[in-house]
Amino acid sequence: MGKKLQMMAFIPKTTTIKIYTVAFPSKWKELLLKLAMAVKPNYDYEKYYLPLCSALGKICANWVHGLIDIKFMRKNTDDSEWIVCLNEIDRDMCREICVNLKVAAHSFYKKIKNEPSVKDAFNAFINVINEEELLSTVSSRSVEIINSDGRITDSCAYNGFCLKIMQSLVGHQIDYNGIKLTLYSSGRGELMSQILQDSKGQYFAYVFAFSLQTVPPESKSMLLLQCSRRRFKNTTKGSKNYLPNKLSVYIKNSGDNNYYKINMERLFNKDIGAFENVWNAADKECYNSIYLKKLPSADDLMNAIEKYNSPDSDPRLVCTISPSNSFASETRIGTGVSALDRKDFYNSIYSLISDSVSKLPEVDKGKAKNACINPCEKYGDLALRLSKTGYKGLNIEIYSFSPDNNLADIVENTLTKDLADVVPVKDFPVTVAKCLLGNYALSMKKNEYKRYANREERILSISERIGKTSSGIMTGAIVVLPNDNDGELRDVKNLLRCGFALSSRVTQFINPVEDEKLSPQKREKLFRYKVKAAIADLLRQFGYSRSGDISKFKAYPVIAIDVISHIRTISEDIKDETARALPVMLKYNTEDGLIAVECPALNNGLPMPYYEACLQFVKLSMDRECAKKCEDAVKRYAEIKLKALENYYRHKNAIVIVSGDGYLRNELWPGISNKKISGYNQDEKNAGSIDIGNKYLSVPFNFHNSGLRIIRIRYNDEVPDYFISEEEKATGGAKGIFSFGKVYYGCVAEKRQDNRYRAGDKEHSYDKPQQDYCRKRLIEYFPLVLQENDDAYDLINYVNELRNLSPQYNAPTNVPLPLHYLGDRIKEYISFEE
Repeated sequence: MGKKLQMMAFIPKTTTIKIYTVAFPSKWKELLLKLAMAVKPNYDYEKYYLPLCSALGKICANWVHGLIDIKFMRKNTDDSEWIVCLNEIDRDMCREICVNLKVAAHSFYKKIKNEPSVKDAFNAFINVINEEELLSTVSSRSVEIINSDGRITDSCAYNGFCLKIMQSLVGHQIDYNGIKLTLYSSGRGELMSQILQDSKGQYFAYVFAFSLQTVPPESKSMLLLQCSRRRFKNTTKGSKNYLPNKLSVYIKNSGDNNYYKINMERLFNKDIGAFENVWNAADKECYNSIYLKKLPSADDLMNAIEKYNSPDSDPRLVCTISPSNSFASETRIGTGVSALDRKDFYNSIYSLISDSVSKLPEVDKGKAKNACINPCEKYGDLALRLSKTGYKGLNIEIYSFSPDNNLADIVENTLTKDLADVVPVKDFPVTVAKCLLGNYALSMKKNEYKRYANREERILSISERIGKTSSGIMTGAIVVLPNDNDGELRDVKNLLRCGFALSSRVTQFINPVEDEKLSPQKREKLFRYKVKAAIADLLRQFGYSRSGDISKFKAYPVIAIDVISHIRTISEDIKDETARALPVMLKYNTEDGLIAVECPALNNGLPMPYYEACLQFVKLSMDRECAKKCEDAVKRYAEIKLKALENYYRHKNAIVIVSGDGYLRNELWPGISNKKISGYNQDEKNAGSIDIGNKYLSVPFNFHNSGLRIIRIRYNDEVPDYFISEEEKATGGAKGIFSFGKVYYGCVAEKRQDNRYRAGDKEHSYDKPQQDYCRKRLIEYFPLVLQENDDAYDLINYVNELRNLSPQYNAPTNVPLPLHYLGDRIKEYISFEE
């Protein structure tokens, strides 16, 4: 038997569920509208949603059992089915919904609820909320959510089907590696096992997440299962009390089948003049409304972890460990699950839900042997490729404080060694220099950092202190960050990036290895690994890509279209508006490696080198009219750009790859959504005319007169995890393309030399809990438009092989190079966390 790909997904059977609904009373809505108008008198609530629904949804997802949906409300919407539940809505649930609604209102309006213009309207809304009136609006009905063709027939299906499956699993046990895992609810869309311990008493649990998705072109449903490990703080000893970010705490009361997630954060208390750990106010109030035994204070928990996380504690509270809080050094439990874990979990869970789903068939590899692009491992062509951008040289600077000079020496030595193979190019020198960091790189007090004036002052100071670069020389900096953050300060990495960009430098940062539990030799080894990765990513910021043998392919130029979303600019908008999204296009020529970026908000929409685009994005982020420029850039972007490409490529060949995620699919170009695709006239090759309009305007368009191909790519939680079946074994991966109907899945074997990660082909993570395991997620390709003589498989294989050409250290990228260079990679130059 050859290698077969088993996606961790199931096919839902015909399903009908009974749903329970409750209305939002008209009197409540009238008062909520008055409250909203008191806060924003000129806001158009016929066009935009009323407040609270989003905040309430986040709260109810944790505290209202069986919640399917909370509908968003506008001024004139029908709110007769405001809340939809799988569980029966009784008096107790109505009471809980009222508590949650009041909590959401206090949380949403906490800064302004006592202002004279708002106070009366706020109190009037709070006072009208009561469980009796809510209970009188409860109704129920049966609804078919999955039909006999496997298609979703009601929007309730997405959460409703998952809830139905999860409720059938809660309290049950699955067999795993000789032990029994009991399943508990732990949040929307996920179950968690009981808390487990390794041989040294360190805590962890297995997590099982479910989501209902669709697959093109028929938009049939598929239930995805994704498995992971969750790690918890073990003891107070050696634990870091401060919280750089929110910390999730899971709490379980004796006899419950639920773990509730409650967030903790560190805030400045003006009354005591110091920072303290506090519970999220909404979570705390909701929990205390359900249980008689109140939550301990957040500081009490952090100062006595063993008192609350032991198996005998009631309630039992366990604090998660996550990279965002830098607590990884507090546990030796590894991350991820092994391939063998996946196989066992998939089969065990299927045995419990087989009445509701069928297994997805194993998928064969498309071809026994694929053509490959074998990239050059060294940077010999660096100067040649970058010289074609029009610049006259390359300079890399290494910045550090004096005490970190030994680390800077490691960076310099590694960089010199890596660049030793660069073939010299006339009039394009490649140089390396070491520089000292100034006090402009020191962390700031958190309350000072929040003020835009202070951030701007620091940015301008950084730019002035380091000075301008030589004209025409591409310049980048590797910055060894100071280890001066004690938890009460805020690092200035974002400000450094902005200041360096204003002086025409792209930047790559390296944090020293701080884990004192490691030997000096291991810390240095890990730092060297970081340096190799940092060098590779800095070269990416210059717009460099590796060369490779493309002789076996029709190496057409590849054009990527993506959107930078959830933008948080470094400046404060002049109208206090938020930049929602910004469309970006990148053209990549595989023959010479040239990369050009186009964005309507930059350079009058004209193409520019990737390096220059990074610098320009920072200037846009500091523009106080950034939100308006982004809004203007979005207008009919897909239609205008695709028509221009179709015209330009009438007699040329090219491939357009587009990200099928989020804002781009939902608003900018809905024509690439599964729902739209299912309505196209599918022939053997492509969809014929496709819709290139936005969410407000449909624009059917035919690409048959051009040389364009269009491929939609998804790499997110809508795409299944997997394992490879081979000779009755489960393995971690296989190189190549697997086809499932008209959809193709890329499965590139890992090339990591970092032995901290492994596939886990022959072991369970429970037996080796300290081991890290690679995350295995597929990348999905769906060809929307092909040309007459195209071989879809070969075309997809060519695009997939581009994952190997980024200067990524030891591994292929998650998506093909053109999309990899966009997305989060370029986003770091325009969007910054506060």
